[in-house]
Amino acid sequence: MHRFICHIENVIPQRFHKHSGTASYVFRINNLLRPYSNSISQNDLWFCNYLKEGKSFEVGIPIKKFPHIVEAIYILSRLDGESERPGRYISVYRAYESVVQQRETDYIAIRHALAHALTQLSRPKIVKSLLKRFGSGNIDFSNYHHQKEFYRCIGQMLIATDIVISKCIEHNWEMME
Repeated sequence: MHRFICHIENVIPQRFHKHSGTASYVFRINNLLRPYSNSISQNDLWFCNYLKEGKSFEVGIPIKKFPHIVEAIYILSRLDGESERPGRYISVYRAYESVVQQRETDYIAIRHALAHALTQLSRPKIVKSLLKRFGSGNIDFSNYHHQKEFYRCIGQMLIATDIVISKCIEHNWEMME
């Protein structure tokens, strides 16, 4: 059985898998194979398994050539131990922003709502997105609708991150296989 870099069920509660899109999406970056060293910068390659045409392949990603890809994988590989919802979101967002060039305003808005005081949210697009999604600039984790939207965004960022990493591997298949 293969799985995404992190255990999805440790990041998104089961009841939100369908709404987040993770229940039906087949992640291609699976079963992270960590280098022996704790420091990712000391290794030439970062290994992970890649699902291609239904088969799992071990690939080595050149760290110096693709530092943004390795950074995203590294961040996600450490996500399983994150217990706080805001911390999980921030970690997923960090991985997402390291590989996705055109980021969704909704995901940026939630990150800002988690990281900044309401009075410091001054960008109109950010405030508009939060008002549309949550009715205010605050995310109330006791509100089911807020939780559902929060986890939808996490799921969509995980999927977008997997897609970008997968495209990089596919484009550079001969170098990484």
